[in-house]
Amino acid sequence: MPGGLEGTDAIDENPYLVVVVVEISSPSAKALRDFNTPRTNRPGGGTEILRATHHWGTSILQRKTNAMETIVLQTPAGKSLKSAKAQFEAREIELAKAPSIGESLKLASWALGNGLVVQFEKVMDKLTETDKEHSIVMAYAKVKADLEKPIAKDAIAKPKGKLLDGYRVAQTDKHHYAILHNSDATEFKEPLDRLEKGYKSFYYWWAMRGINLPMPTERQVAVMTNHGEDFRRIQKNLTASPVLNDSFAARRENLSVFSSKRGDQAYTTLETTSKTLWDQGFIRKEVIKGKSDGIPKTINMRLPGDQDFVQAARIRALLMKALEDEWEATAMSNKVARQLMFASKLMPTNVTIPEWVQFGMGSFFETPLQSPFGGPGSASPYWLPRFKEYNDPKAKKYGATPLETMLGVVTDAHFRAKPQAGETPEAVTRRARAAAWALYYYLAQSPENLAGLRQYFKELSRMPRDIELDAVVLKAAFARAFGCEKDGKPDDVKLGALAKRWIDFSKDQTIDADAVHKQIRTFYSQMNRPVGTTPGTGGTRPGGQPGSGGGQGPQ
Repeated sequence: MPGGLEGTDAIDENPYLVVVVVEISSPSAKALRDFNTPRTNRPGGGTEILRATHHWGTSILQRKTNAMETIVLQTPAGKSLKSAKAQFEAREIELAKAPSIGESLKLASWALGNGLVVQFEKVMDKLTETDKEHSIVMAYAKVKADLEKPIAKDAIAKPKGKLLDGYRVAQTDKHHYAILHNSDATEFKEPLDRLEKGYKSFYYWWAMRGINLPMPTERQVAVMTNHGEDFRRIQKNLTASPVLNDSFAARRENLSVFSSKRGDQAYTTLETTSKTLWDQGFIRKEVIKGKSDGIPKTINMRLPGDQDFVQAARIRALLMKALEDEWEATAMSNKVARQLMFASKLMPTNVTIPEWVQFGMGSFFETPLQSPFGGPGSASPYWLPRFKEYNDPKAKKYGATPLETMLGVVTDAHFRAKPQAGETPEAVTRRARAAAWALYYYLAQSPENLAGLRQYFKELSRMPRDIELDAVVLKAAFARAFGCEKDGKPDDVKLGALAKRWIDFSKDQTIDADAVHKQIRTFYSQMNRPVGTTPGTGGTRPGGQPGSGGGQGPQ
């Protein structure tokens, strides 16, 4: 690792540590106990494995090898941590015992904040039958009606010019997004569904605050392009935002652009070290199912060594698919929100909006990386731990005081900061993004602060067209919006009080997926990678084929 990297920076930038969070069927208490008990402590021995069903099939998970480790997340009581859907169902049963509109709205907000849009609609649809005069229910009903209005198939905001010549359109009558692509793929249901989920989540969140934002009359456009030169060419010719998860938003052109392939170091390392498996005849899309499909005919399943080889292929297929899935989910949910902040008229497209606002809103609505929970309105399991660490007084990554930290956000100074000693540019960007998320999240929590945030949007909307705004102007606009002025000028005392409330609020925040990130830190602290080694699944079969034992370093 580069010298000086510590904590989350080291975790995020270490390509040899590949962290994947996968939702599996809930194991029985006995299966979980056996899985977590080392075979040396178990009478009669044991195998320390768990057969688990997941979204793509079935996998046999090994508790620990020299190349990887599987942790089943548990509650303090020792039970497996339930999925968001299972938790919703349990809460729904409790609500049915003593129904009330207040508790129903709480459950609906919780469901939306954990990415359960269908379950959110289920709760709110019931309220439209019993409490249709409630202001929030009325706002929801209007959004639901607007979402159900048909859009003409050719109603797509097509980009002008020849930049996307040759791209084809993938769309349906049921989706509010169309995808422009240059691939040979014929099936785009999954990305269209992701974009639709982000679209609905955005408007539903505002409706839950009693606010109905205008909805575009045309389909929004997402571009999916080949990773590499074509992606960079499009980025160069648009008003592109900074790249996040191989994606960016183009403010003026009202586009979201996504690479068709994940390209970060962790995924690339895993892809490279897994290539031998696919070259030997394993079929990724089939072997992940956990059945006999996708296995080369040269494999003899009666041989223990070949069984290990198949296990390695199945686990690699699962890791890669899960990494691809979370990357796309995070990128699309983030970019939909960034795109809709302009399409919904919250912001004009002809004004240069500070990056902290754009990223703050995008990350507020995104599905976080490395987490089974999270969505609009919830504390981000990805950004909250990072902000807390960077803002620790011992770290001194932002500023000496809460005011200095907050002004660094609202003036975009954190985004323009230079790397500190031993620090990478990526670490600087990540730190700025964590603070942007944290401030936006705080301001969106209370009606009073949300009103100030909307006023801040209006202040920015009045700025001159397409002119970069300096720190003085940005500070003044923020101070006006939140009533932090004295004699018509920004009042550092009032701003400092607001900043302190923000920092105090952030310190008190917790996340459902905290166990995930504590375990990630544990993994990192246990890593002991000798310089110059190459990670693998562990060991090799004759001919250089990766197997499941005797590896050179953990992943």
